Amino acid sequence: GAAEYDLVIDGAGFPGSLGAAIGAAKLGGAVLLIALAHTAVSVEPASIVEKNLSVCGNNGFETADLDRALAMIASGPELFARVVSHRIPLAGLPDFLGSPERAAALKVLVDCGGR
Repeated sequence: GAAEYDLVIDGAGFPGSLGAAIGAAKLGGAVLLIALAHTAVSVEPASIVEKNLSVCGNNGFETADLDRALAMIASGPELFARVVSHRIPLAGLPDFLGSPERAAALKVLVDCGGR
């Protein structure tokens, strides 16, 4: 079967990402929502209850904090580039998440090919 995880973080906020996160969580696990999606999603409550999942959301910052952080990064990107330990294409994300290399990852930059 597919791998299941103690904690799954939905940072995507796309249709289907919450359902995928719930599906990837193991029995007794947790799903953390940090995506700022503003569209309704449909979730079958039984998928949460039957796996005894904890589901919670966290914004974690105010908009002003984000503005300050982006300005700081823009003023000295070379200072923050060192934090990124891995750069991978979006298509390589599933393989990366299942690899031993994942354990050494500090921050992973996923290239979604948007440019």
